[in-house]
Amino acid sequence: YSNTFASFIIKTCNYFPDIILCDEIKTCFLNIILIILNKTTTEKVEQFKIKSMKSLDFSISKLFVSITKMFQHLISINSNEKKLVKLIGKNDNYTKSSITKMITILQNMDAISTMDYTSLYYLDIQINKLKDELESLEDLEPPDELCDPIMSTLIEEPIMLPNDIIVDYGVI
Repeated sequence: YSNTFASFIIKTCNYFPDIILCDEIKTCFLNIILIILNKTTTEKVEQFKIKSMKSLDFSISKLFVSITKMFQHLISINSNEKKLVKLIGKNDNYTKSSITKMITILQNMDAISTMDYTSLYYLDIQINKLKDELESLEDLEPPDELCDPIMSTLIEEPIMLPNDIIVDYGVI
């Protein structure tokens, strides 16, 4: 499935670069790629319970090479690089430095070029930086004047009541 999905991403990047990160493809991308990355870089590969690797023609290096090609095609479209960083960085399922671990595995197998190494390493740095920023923002609490007086949550859609109290429209 990952090879088919990689081919789809690569061809779509070539012919339809603007639609590549639409919501449906983002969901598939996150479900397929991030789970594979996290499972193969942070846990033992035996977690996949493959009965016959020869019959499936499965190898970690082939899997990582197809993921690398996918990332490279997504990165090559300049506007999508930032979208890709946000997409992966904001996802709770991404384990920090999984891409760096993948690069290391590919380097040990001598299956990655210097250009791929550099761009993927930079991508991982950007993702980790965004993740760190988001984690630091989670610790901040909004000031009381921006919170709904009834639920004590951040007001997203303010509305003023007849008695001049501002509350969140969703609470009403």
